[in-house]
Amino acid sequence: MSEGAPLERRPGISSSGRWSTVYRSSLHSKGHSGFDKCLFALTSPARRVYALRKTDNAAPSTLKAERMDEFKTDDEPSQAMPRWTGAPSIPLAHQLNGQCVELVCELANNLSAQELPPFILENRDLWRLLEPEARKRVADFPFVIVKLRFDDAESWQQASDGHLMTPSDVANTAPYSGFPPKLLEDLALETLLFARQAAREDVNVAKAMFAMSSPLVRLIASLTVSQVRAIALGNASQLRVRWDDDPEFWCDLLVASRAGDQRAIEAIRRQGKLLFCGETVPKAPRPAQVIDGK
Repeated sequence: MSEGAPLERRPGISSSGRWSTVYRSSLHSKGHSGFDKCLFALTSPARRVYALRKTDNAAPSTLKAERMDEFKTDDEPSQAMPRWTGAPSIPLAHQLNGQCVELVCELANNLSAQELPPFILENRDLWRLLEPEARKRVADFPFVIVKLRFDDAESWQQASDGHLMTPSDVANTAPYSGFPPKLLEDLALETLLFARQAAREDVNVAKAMFAMSSPLVRLIASLTVSQVRAIALGNASQLRVRWDDDPEFWCDLLVASRAGDQRAIEAIRRQGKLLFCGETVPKAPRPAQVIDGK
């Protein structure tokens, strides 16, 4: 396969030579959540067209039935909402999130207090005692909880040109200095392979999975596998976990996941989805500096 060709849905290889666990997942999951339906409603042109047609009260009922038939699939009743095109990517997001959670649990057990960011340090015992089933509950967001400057197109342009990403705001982009570089490199490579694949398949799915802007999706889609590997290995220190500045959010999620409290878990996930959606809103430009009152 040439470097510029689209990456197929098949196992990738991490920097350590191990087969990627993310790309082992089946891409034919049948389920979809309310969040999927919401995203579909926002991203599907067909859904918007149907919404407009539905207001046409003058249309005969037989025509309405025919229009409903346009959205039938082979494996669901005609009354059901069409499946969001990004649904097959959600199990892959769960897998990648699971790798992130496993890494955090390992670091909580092995690193000193000075080497841990607050969201791990303040919840250290909860991370240490997190059982396998509880870890799955923590990871089950319908988007990726790992981020690599996906809100910074300028840094990605630098990276695509072969340069290291330069933090624009040190306070908000400080790396996890105590993390073993090799572990971060592997997770960064897994994340970028998934991001590139999603970007090449569907712009809206990539935006919904990673909270990226359309220009950044197109940039990542244009990268070769060699560029993806180089960016992942050179900028792994910029890898972050979402909401790492909110230890209380993680505490609530860890406690509910350990207890198996589904109602509490769903409430916390809704909060996470709102926070995630807030990251997709373009940042307002910084106001011009006022000099001498002018």
